[in-house]
Amino acid sequence: MTGDFRMARRLTPLHPHTRVVIQFGRRELRFVDQRRFGHMDVVETEEDFGPLQRLGLEPLGRAFTLSRWRELLAGRRGTVKGLLLRQDLIAGIGNIYADEILWQARIHPARPSHRLRPDEIRRLHGTIRRVLQRAVAQLSKYGHPVGRFLDARGEDNAQCPGCGRPLSAARIAGRTTYFCPHCQR
Repeated sequence: MTGDFRMARRLTPLHPHTRVVIQFGRRELRFVDQRRFGHMDVVETEEDFGPLQRLGLEPLGRAFTLSRWRELLAGRRGTVKGLLLRQDLIAGIGNIYADEILWQARIHPARPSHRLRPDEIRRLHGTIRRVLQRAVAQLSKYGHPVGRFLDARGEDNAQCPGCGRPLSAARIAGRTTYFCPHCQR
């Protein structure tokens, strides 16, 4: 949810919110987490860490194909936003990126997932991959989230970066959700 990994030279002063330091010769990998939501376990093998076994598909991995995505959606009755947040189905999509993905895919977050048309399922699959690939590249370079919608959401009198109309906010899947009622159907 929060936190950032940073490489630094060993003698570089620590950021005040550094929580973990792993040394690699003269360099260190530092985990900085101001909000203290991060968690780290040291285990010998992947099998020793139970939560990894419960994670769903990696959306940037080879197994996340359009046909597999269709299978995951089949028979689901919740909202599409709720489905994106289910870590046991698809790993690593948080609230903010779910909003960005749904805005770029032009899908309303409260839409029942079983009512998505085949073209919307295909568009959502591609958008998930595109947004997350861009996010990984941006975060690794600059350390902050990326997305036109992300830049607008949560601001007072926020406007849709696509149509310029006011954004709406609602509680969907137990999370504050921002969307454009005009662009997202």
